[in-house]
Amino acid sequence: MATQYSLDNEQAWPFAKGEMANLVRTHDWAATPLGPLAQWPASLCTAVHIVLAHPFPTIVLWGRELIQVYNDPYRELMGVKHPAGLGQPTRECWPEVWHINGPIYERVWKGDSVSMEDALFPIQRSGMLEDAWFTISYSPVYDEAGRVAGIFLTIIETTRRVRAERALRENVERQRLAVAVGELATWDWDLRTQRVIWSDEHYRMEGYTVGEIQPSYEAWMARVHPDDRAGTEAALQRSMQGRCSYEHDFRTLHPDGSVHWLSARGHFFYDAYGQPVRMIGVMRDVTEQRRAHELLEQRVAERTYALRQLLLHMETLQDDERRRIARELHDGLGQYLSSMALSVGSLRHAAAPPRDALDRLHDLMQQLDRELDRIIFILRPTALEDCGLAEGVAAYVQTWSELTGVDADVEARGLDDGQRLPPQVEAAVFRVVQEALTNVAKYAHASRASVSLERRRRQLVGSVEDDGRGFSLEEAAQPVAGRAKWGLVGMQERIEALGGSFAIESQPGGGTTVLWRLPLGEGEGG
Repeated sequence: MATQYSLDNEQAWPFAKGEMANLVRTHDWAATPLGPLAQWPASLCTAVHIVLAHPFPTIVLWGRELIQVYNDPYRELMGVKHPAGLGQPTRECWPEVWHINGPIYERVWKGDSVSMEDALFPIQRSGMLEDAWFTISYSPVYDEAGRVAGIFLTIIETTRRVRAERALRENVERQRLAVAVGELATWDWDLRTQRVIWSDEHYRMEGYTVGEIQPSYEAWMARVHPDDRAGTEAALQRSMQGRCSYEHDFRTLHPDGSVHWLSARGHFFYDAYGQPVRMIGVMRDVTEQRRAHELLEQRVAERTYALRQLLLHMETLQDDERRRIARELHDGLGQYLSSMALSVGSLRHAAAPPRDALDRLHDLMQQLDRELDRIIFILRPTALEDCGLAEGVAAYVQTWSELTGVDADVEARGLDDGQRLPPQVEAAVFRVVQEALTNVAKYAHASRASVSLERRRRQLVGSVEDDGRGFSLEEAAQPVAGRAKWGLVGMQERIEALGGSFAIESQPGGGTTVLWRLPLGEGEGG
């Protein structure tokens, strides 16, 4: 069923701010395979809403033509391909990477999700071909019939980090080669007489005092770490037999127990018969460089893991949001539509439809309209965006009270000076209030609820309190199959992600209070 939307004012669908939301409203969609906005299915509208509200570069590709709809952060990745890319098939927009994306899209059409880290894409977004690296997740978007109808992409460009890491590695290598003739240890090895000459620096690198022992191959190998001896000897043999330069890094074990990394470079000389007669080489202590390299690899691994977790968390949140929206549509609009279908069916063959049946159908249509307004308000609260936190919460609480029949009041202090709080703070607090009141309606059996918001210097303090039946905090902490802990974890994560604190006070028969505190930066707290 197509969704009807108005396009005659700035509050028209999609209910979002920013350049891309405006472009989506005004784009000539009738000239694309998607058709006019008024004919878009609910699944496409929902996907576009999620894309426009997403903080990361995000794009949805709809239909087999893979028509592009993207958000403001993704616009920055488009370069000169924007704004023509809006409503364009992705193969026409990005032909230079179709050989990479084409097979992936086929997998997603079959229901698979695909993710890639630091993947290289040769793209042409600045008028010329350039190498760029991205971490990307591809996931299917399903229509109302449960079929894959589109592809959802979240993209994080990692070009700067990849190039910085490469430059760092190259710089370390250049430094290593630059000092290859400087602060080095040198030994000169006569393979016919087995006479070896070490420089003073060589003695020190091996952990000997100068002149402490007679230089020899055996004395050198005695200091090589036991775990590295076989590899060191094999590297020497390969160089000698292959008539190639000797290059090998290994560890040495000093008498005091310390371990050092040495980098050895050398060259063999041969007589007229091809037999090796001499080897001249140098060594350098690279312990600090090794430690720095290991630290860099550790940090890269940690950040890669953190990014993976972030992407997994984002996908989980997206799945949860899709399920919640589907449940809202099924439980709300679905029931009214079913009732209307039954009423219309009973009237189809009536020569003179009875007045009461027509009145019933009219009432159902009004209820359907109100339910649609309620769901749109929950998904995108315009009062919050237009007027700020205090008025947005007050409008929501009033609507919630009318729908649930539970008396509710809002007390807001220090938020009426016209100074808006950061968007992420307003959004987090609004969603916590929304989730808390949802729990009151579903579980508390309360007769009254109160919402309090107060800005105190550099803190925003809030609470949601009800006089319902309450619950045991110890029991709520225990995992129970089929129970989602009333959204407590989600509320806590929203607050703690912004550096705040979150707590719940409740006991059976004693009602429930949800409390939180959020820090406000300089100039945000009044």
